[in-house]
Amino acid sequence: MWKTQLPNLPATIQNTKDIIVLLDILDESRDLALQEWNFRSILQEHLQTLLHEQKIYWQQRGTIKWVKFGNECTEFFMQMQQSGISRTP
Repeated sequence: MWKTQLPNLPATIQNTKDIIVLLDILDESRDLALQEWNFRSILQEHLQTLLHEQKIYWQQRGTIKWVKFGNECTEFFMQMQQSGISRTP
């Protein structure tokens, strides 16, 4: 589902950051025009939205892995611990 809705999320985030940096550099050399300032503001809001979507993606991916694979690692280490306890005198 995420792959079709957000095909290149990391690239989109990076591109948005790059444009914001360019506008910041431009702002240091001269005052931004109203349209440029508004554009930077819109990009910053868009970046926040993209980062939020990325956070949700990773949360859901972690949940899916947990449901899919369960507690496999914990069970493995518990078995190792129990077998180690039974061997000690």
